[in-house]
Amino acid sequence: MEFDTVKEAMASIIDTCESTSIEVNGRPATTEEILEYVCEQAYALADLLGMSDLYLRDRKEA
Repeated sequence: MEFDTVKEAMASIIDTCESTSIEVNGRPATTEEILEYVCEQAYALADLLGMSDLYLRDRKEA
């Protein structure tokens, strides 16, 4: 997932958070699927802000 601007990334995150129904393959998304989607959005936002170290550090410690 990539965004061109911080505003675009934030709008996507807010839209997801305010959504009353999220579907995956025509069925309601599980909590895990929603969390994964929001994490992808947050990582993309961190990339735009030059802060990928925030999520990469956890992967290095694992």
